[in-house]
This record gives sequence, C-alpha cells and structure tokens, in this order.
Amino acid sequence: MRSKNDKQTFTENKNIKENVKNDTFLKQQVERIKSDSEKFANKDIAALTYTSFKKFYVTGSRKEYEYEYFLHRRRLNDFAILNILYDDEKYRLCLQDIYMVNS
Repeated sequence: MRSKNDKQTFTENKNIKENVKNDTFLKQQVERIKSDSEKFANKDIAALTYTSFKKFYVTGSRKEYEYEYFLHRRRLNDFAILNILYDDEKYRLCLQDIYMVNS
C-alpha cells in the first residue's frame, strides 16, 4: 500500500482523461481503438491453446501461434484503455470475458 509521501511513478496517469481530451493525436488513436473494439465485441474470443504454443516452442514456427496471440493482446489492450478512459461496464465486461477465455 502506498503512503501519502510516495510519488506516483507516471504522473501523466493522473490526468490521462484530460490528456486525451486535449491532444488531437491521442483523440484519433482512441477513436481507432473504439472502432476496433466494436468489431471485437461482436466476435468470439479465440483461446490461446497450448498445442499452438507448443508447436511454436518446438519448431520455432511463429505462424500458428502469433496471429491469435497478437489479436488477443490487441483486444485486451483496447478494452483496458477504453475501460480506463470511460469507466463503462461494457468495456469491463469485455475485459472479464478475455480473462475467462484463457484462465
């Protein structure tokens, strides 16, 4: 637990909503993330299987595993960002769904 004297590691986090609101580039990025999240919300979440990972680990071939892995990470990142910015239950539920698929 932090004491009152601890400094925040990333001070910009304190004003992240304000930063996005005032920065054109960040606004554009958030709009892209929102657009992608709408597509993700309407698609099933693919599980990251041990079989695919093992094939990568044994053969070194990334093709079978990396597409689903990076798609999964992108989905996770997008919903985490939107949840932080908007504190909306629909984004939180999507995050929980991602977690449950691979737990």
